[in-house]
Amino acid sequence: AEGGQTPEQSASREYTGEDLKSAYEAHLEQARRLREKHDYSAALDELAKAFSINPLDESVQTLEEEIQREASLVREEEQSKRLS
Repeated sequence: AEGGQTPEQSASREYTGEDLKSAYEAHLEQARRLREKHDYSAALDELAKAFSINPLDESVQTLEEEIQREASLVREEEQSKRLS
């Protein structure tokens, strides 16, 4: 195994630095794409993954609030159409 570690230690290593930054950015980008497709639930799932990597980034919370607001407006519009 790498660096004198047992295979178990190597397999359970924590990702750091660029790995985490890359994963974080990928989750944010995927959340934005899903939002554009109006797949709000999946977008929020991606944001949860990004949040687990970097809970201190306020942009995740801001984007989450925007998506929740947008999803709520879409639901209200759909209900209004059904009632008319």
